[in-house]
Amino acid sequence: MTTLHILSQSPQQSNCFERCLSSIKENDTLLLIENAVYAATKIKQTKGFEIYTIEEDVKIRGLQNKIHPTIKLISYAQFVELSIQHPLSIHWK
Repeated sequence: MTTLHILSQSPQQSNCFERCLSSIKENDTLLLIENAVYAATKIKQTKGFEIYTIEEDVKIRGLQNKIHPTIKLISYAQFVELSIQHPLSIHWK
């Protein structure tokens, strides 16, 4: 069963980013929202899981050209779809 991991704080705000990455499993999905989109500028590769960010959050913070190309930008409506597709979700705080 795959899990949707939702992270909303930047790596500078808490250690949630490191804890999340150490817990995520192959075929899980990581969604970076709000200030967590700053983490998308630090990710160089993934270990068998997909990473998404909310496009609006990325644009507001001026990070469009700093996000790794394997990270997918999605809308809030697509966030809802991701939530429906994953039977389990964890919001890291």
